[in-house]
Amino acid sequence: MLSCAIYALLKHPEVLKKAYDQVDRVLGPDIDAKPTYQQVTQLHLHYADPEGGLRLWSPAPAMA
Repeated sequence: MLSCAIYALLKHPEVLKKAYDQVDRVLGPDIDAKPTYQQVTQLHLHYADPEGGLRLWSPAPAMA
């Protein structure tokens, strides 16, 4: 799931830039700081990536 989400972000650099901007705005410049639960709930783009990856590239496309 994560590899499909990363692939989709790399294919759409404008969305990747929005994700970077959102993370920088919410989490701040300190890369060593651990995010709090409240900060993670403010990140809205992270919900779309895994769900979109599963929708586009389902791991089990058909079951008999």
